[in-house]
Amino acid sequence: MDKAGTHPVDQVLASRTVESFDALVLPGGVADPDALRTNPLAVEFTRGFFESAKPVAAICHAAPATLVTSRKPADLDDFCTALVKEFGG
Repeated sequence: MDKAGTHPVDQVLASRTVESFDALVLPGGVADPDALRTNPLAVEFTRGFFESAKPVAAICHAAPATLVTSRKPADLDDFCTALVKEFGG
């Protein structure tokens, strides 16, 4: 469970709405996705992106609709290209 790094928080989920964002990128790994899946607020927030037909990208976890996924870090070049295309970049 070694951390790859840490990043400062600039927004708190409880104070944001789906309408505040154009897209969502979910982290990969083991601990972070597991923590998100067990947080009802995070699950509802994520569900809102699908219900709004907004793009969602995730590493290591697959699902249908507008979700862009990656199997492993070695796929990151293709993953980033696909998510930028889906997000309208």
